[in-house]
Amino acid sequence: MIGYGSKKFDVKWPNNARIALQIVLNYEEGAENCVLHGDKTSEVFLSEIIGAQPIKGRHINMESFYEYGSRRGFWRVHELFQEKKIPITIFGVGMALERNRDVCDAIKKANYEIASHGWRWIDYQNVSRSIEKKHMNLAVQSIKKIFGQRPLGWYTGRCSPNTRDLVMEEGGFLYDSDSYSDDIPYWEKRGNKKQLIVPYTLDN
Repeated sequence: MIGYGSKKFDVKWPNNARIALQIVLNYEEGAENCVLHGDKTSEVFLSEIIGAQPIKGRHINMESFYEYGSRRGFWRVHELFQEKKIPITIFGVGMALERNRDVCDAIKKANYEIASHGWRWIDYQNVSRSIEKKHMNLAVQSIKKIFGQRPLGWYTGRCSPNTRDLVMEEGGFLYDSDSYSDDIPYWEKRGNKKQLIVPYTLDN
């Protein structure tokens, strides 16, 4: 909670860089709550519908908001970063990636870093620990299958009290971004284990 507070220190980045920045593009479309995915209700999170409520059936407008991302949104942002030759990280949701091989092919060709954004784009707050662990494994295996290597970064986005422990138990992640608590990376220790945290920000 307190962190380093008023203490000042000189951060040394590799190659004497003045700043270290990770630019992220989230790919979630096709993994959100939707009755077409077998869910009980429609998605309510991250849309332009103010005060959206879950519907026990198809929510056509909500579906189309998410569909825009896979139909055009990803491609607009991808083309811009390719034009400017800016390397980015894809926070990719496993189920979403599985449903759009054209997007996966573009990610491969661009040689973007691919970090795992979970198996589903859902709120894990009340999901059982066993199901969340199963989904984490599915997400890792999906990225290995599609891209030929495991993800080194993790970001659930809508995590649970169990998420950090599961990340550390899994043991293969270089960094975890399920934190908004700092401007710079830091280590979190639990028992005899430690995990590098690369904080995320919702500002863009």
